[in-house]
Amino acid sequence: MRGTAAMALNNSRWIMTLCLSFAIVLLAQESPWPVVRVKNDCDRYFCRRIICEPIDECSGGEIVAHGSLCGCCDVCVKRLGEGEACEGYKAPPGGIPKAECKLGLECKLDLECKADTECKVCAIDESEIKCDIVVKWRKKLLEESHHEEVYAKDLWIPDCDEKGLFRAKQCKQKKCFCVNKDGKRIFGQEERHLAANMTCACSRAMSIMQQQKKDSWMTKPQEHCTPSGDYDDLQCVDDLCYCADPATGGVIGKVTAMSFIELLPCYDEEKHTKRYLKQCEIQLMRTRSLIHQFRLKGIEIIGLDSVQCDLDGTFAPKQCQTDVCACTDEKGVSIGSYRIEKTNTDQERQMTCRCARDRNSLHSLYTRMSCEATGNFVPHQCFDGQCYCVDEDGDVFVDYIPINQKVNASGYCQQLLTKLNQASRFFTRDEVTTYEVTTYDYYDN
Repeated sequence: MRGTAAMALNNSRWIMTLCLSFAIVLLAQESPWPVVRVKNDCDRYFCRRIICEPIDECSGGEIVAHGSLCGCCDVCVKRLGEGEACEGYKAPPGGIPKAECKLGLECKLDLECKADTECKVCAIDESEIKCDIVVKWRKKLLEESHHEEVYAKDLWIPDCDEKGLFRAKQCKQKKCFCVNKDGKRIFGQEERHLAANMTCACSRAMSIMQQQKKDSWMTKPQEHCTPSGDYDDLQCVDDLCYCADPATGGVIGKVTAMSFIELLPCYDEEKHTKRYLKQCEIQLMRTRSLIHQFRLKGIEIIGLDSVQCDLDGTFAPKQCQTDVCACTDEKGVSIGSYRIEKTNTDQERQMTCRCARDRNSLHSLYTRMSCEATGNFVPHQCFDGQCYCVDEDGDVFVDYIPINQKVNASGYCQQLLTKLNQASRFFTRDEVTTYEVTTYDYYDN
């Protein structure tokens, strides 16, 4: 009798699991977002059941032997160029993807898209673009344009550490911001006159963790950064909360359960909430936890991450739905009419919303700056009849646009900005050690 009852219980559990999996499949069919994939293992008889199609043409790529699912068939592998989307070409079990980035490029996640898996593109390995190379390149351009005065005299020169890598905190004319060791913008910025104690330590650490723990990221409470990229003074990891050192994130005093968070001396009822999590995190954790649990069972659910959160727990500047991407404030409310259709993949990939956010901030110095529909800074800005060029952060890098270039001012600025950002292509590591640049007092940062 007990054996029969146990068998019935096991059968009921199996049926419940089957029904739940079927419900997820239905969800994927009804929604334009979720896609469910069940992992398959290759057995030794698998290829005997496969009929390989002949490859008659493979222009722009190369034929790789045994490159298909489980290595059964040859496959034509397309070679993707810089800027081309590469996320949709994941390798099947035992095989290789049908498209790969060309030699010298790698498939990288654009950090502006956070955990959005649709934002990977082929890009130059930025780990090879060292800070000292960028410094030499920019000073070289300044020297070459000294007489023509093409680039601004106070052009931003990066701050490098002793290893030639980018320091976490970088400051331009009006603002300071956080970058990773390769100079890529990450979360965290502040107006320059308020950034004396800014370290970006939290932003650096959490950005690395976000990349290393993609599966478990935001499935439970984790550390918060301040808007400037430092550690918040109140931290919770899982169900444990404590006061933290803003510079290091180290524990100060006692550790308590989240239910007693109000007892911590660093708890501020005007700044913090009893549940610690902010609204964006609450929404994201629901879907991330579901995705993580099913991934542990071998079921992949893609597309449920409908919101993007910053490292301080608030809504990220760029939010994308099924057919549109829009710029929002920290509460997730749309800013003006800064939005684009998702049909334009290049615009979507380059969309940062930095201009829209800066114009919307309380202590912003950018209220008179012009923004594109993407919320990015318009490359050329004009005030009182004088026009100049700004970069992706709104920082001036050309303080005068010649009259004969004003008809196509944006194109003129974009061309100069592209050259400014191409240090790795025109200035190699060997040249850094041999090239001596003549500097002028006003070049130094």
